Amino acid sequence: MEIEMKKIWFIVITCMFITSCVNTTVIKEISVEDAKQASPINGVTAGCSGMGLTRDCSSMNGATRVVVVKGKNIRVSANDAGTTILLMHDTNECGLTEVKCQTDVNNRNYQLLKTYYLTKNVSINKVETVAAGKSVAGYLLQLNSDGYSIL
Repeated sequence: MEIEMKKIWFIVITCMFITSCVNTTVIKEISVEDAKQASPINGVTAGCSGMGLTRDCSSMNGATRVVVVKGKNIRVSANDAGTTILLMHDTNECGLTEVKCQTDVNNRNYQLLKTYYLTKNVSINKVETVAAGKSVAGYLLQLNSDGYSIL
């Protein structure tokens, strides 16, 4: 029985280690152009507090608030001031193992939010890719003003 528990813990720890490794080269290739200058954030290890997020953020699931932009659901969370925004794909659109889908949808969602913010005179000062393994799990946006309350 004790050996079985050790095997289970070994498998769990190994899986956590494998999924928390971020391949920077791959992530930069598949990220939106605006995010290619910044180093990717490891979304598995950073967590909400590591990204400064205090609103609508779960340490297990990331962004929890769902907003609709141009008919697409986007999960978002923010810091207190609403100037740091995490955007993530809607879990109904891509499953946890659908790496390409997550990346494609997060890239699309970034473009949708970027266009939306332009119409509201909110500037995106910095974009960082939030990565999980070899996928884009979301984007962390630094804004010039509160972009959260207008979503």
